[in-house]
Amino acid sequence: MQRIPSGHATPIRQDSLQSLMHHNQVHNGDIAEAPSAHVEQEADYYSRPSSPQQTINDLVSVSTAGAGPSVQLVERMSSAVRRLESEKASTKEDIVRLSAQRDEARAEIVSLMREVEVKREKEEKVKELEVEVKNLNERWQTTLEMLGEKSEEVEELKGDIADLKSIYRDLVQRTVK
Repeated sequence: MQRIPSGHATPIRQDSLQSLMHHNQVHNGDIAEAPSAHVEQEADYYSRPSSPQQTINDLVSVSTAGAGPSVQLVERMSSAVRRLESEKASTKEDIVRLSAQRDEARAEIVSLMREVEVKREKEEKVKELEVEVKNLNERWQTTLEMLGEKSEEVEELKGDIADLKSIYRDLVQRTVK
């Protein structure tokens, strides 16, 4: 319990006591003021980054310094709750947005994997066809060479037949004469 100058013994809140001490200092001619613990705690509360753990601890420490809940404490707690609810809502929106992006990315990956599989199959088919074309070209070249040889033989045989015809004509003319 604190004693106030009038001599009555009653419990006094710390902020009330500080304002009374300030009043006494100003009244007694002491102009130098020391900052109150409550004011320092409020300044610390507003200057610190907020997180759910810090907010509750700060509110509790500020409330215990004042020896009971105050309107300011309730306002700060309700604003902290509103801020946290707002953060929660925006986080949920982010989760929904990121989930949609993830699903789109998965669908695109599946599509790309199918395209890659089709491409691989086509590349394999192209390799098979290239081998087949190479074999056909070799056969074609061989066939052309054989055709060329046969054409030469045919020409030789035609020449031989022409020679034989002329020899046979000469013979027929000699025998007829």
